[in-house]
Formats: sequence, structure tokens, C-alpha cells
Amino acid sequence: MKIASLVLLLTLSYTSNSQIVGVEFSPMFGYTISGTANYDFESYSVKDGPSFGGLINIEVYEGSNVEFSYTRVNTEAVKLDYFSGYTTPFELGIEQYHIGVTQEFADGKIQPFVNVSIGAVHYFELNRTNIDYNSGESWNFSTSFGLGTKLYINDFLGFRLQTSLGMPMESDGFGLFCGFGTGGASCGGGWTLRIPIVHWNMGAGLIIRIPQ
Repeated sequence: MKIASLVLLLTLSYTSNSQIVGVEFSPMFGYTISGTANYDFESYSVKDGPSFGGLINIEVYEGSNVEFSYTRVNTEAVKLDYFSGYTTPFELGIEQYHIGVTQEFADGKIQPFVNVSIGAVHYFELNRTNIDYNSGESWNFSTSFGLGTKLYINDFLGFRLQTSLGMPMESDGFGLFCGFGTGGASCGGGWTLRIPIVHWNMGAGLIIRIPQ
């Protein structure tokens, strides 16, 4: 979350020093294909399901945009305990909060684009009754890579078609080591991240554009 906040501050500073060409608001609907997250003692299989959300697209230069997006998926998941073999189904909510850049490659009625973003993904159990509100939920740093096409009807309305891969990340460990050699003592370390699951989203939405 600290990384996402830093990127947000830098983006706001960047847009304030740039000439805004236009602002777009897009309600989005789609379908998300997920998979299975495997761990040492258990796994979580996430079912595919419909998604909804929205985005704000700020064009700071011709064809270059800063984008804020929100995506929500209400689905089901199954937890498998490797030792006991027991499976536990539950309802799962997935929320993705991202900020990124979108680059368009044409100027006209049809504008293909690519998008790169970072942010956070929130996993939480729906309809949980546990007294501990934080039980059954987690926040993860995530990245997303996507592409799509904008189809404009006029200067104010259009449609957006896109597909993207959302990749949450988890810490896989930190290592620190020291050694002694002919050149003296030296130390080093490293931090590794893993991607436990990938969410493939395909969506479409309406573009409401406010030119400046």
C-alpha cells in the first residue's frame, strides 16, 4: 500500500504539471478467469466469475493517459487441506485498486492501446460471521498488464474493449548472508516475491469523455 500511495502522489504531481487533454469515465463489466493458489499445506481454487467496476482515464498528452481503476469480483473458492484432505467451500470477494499508464497508438474513431498498472488486491470472505473482522481477508501488492481498443461514436461517447492479466504478489522470503575471503568480509541479501495466482479479465464498458 505504501508503494501505491507513492505512485499516486507522483502521478498527481505529474498531471498537475501537464496539460490535460481530456478526462474519461468508464463503467466496466466483464468476466474474470482465475485458477488455483498453491501453498505448502493448502491450496485455494478460485472459480471464474463476472466482474464489474470502473475507471477514470486522464489524458495528459495526446495518446498518453494516467488511469485509476477499480475491479470487483464476487465468486466462490474451495480450500483444500493437504494433510486431512478436507475441502472447505466459501464465498470470496476480490477487489483490485490500481493506478497506471495507458498508451494509445492511433488518433481517430478506433484507438488501440496498452496498459501497465500497479496497486493492491483485496481478498475477503463474503458473508463471514467471525467476530474478528480481519479474519479471512488479505491485502497484496499487485501488477497488471493489458491491451484493448477504444471505439468512439463522437467526441463525448464511445466503447472500450480490453483484456488484462492481474498478478498479485506475495513475499517468498528474505535472505541475508556474510562470508570471508581473500578480499576480506562481505555481506549480501535478497528479497524474493512470488505470484500465487493470476486473474485474467476480459471486459467492456461505456466511455463518457469530457474534452478540455
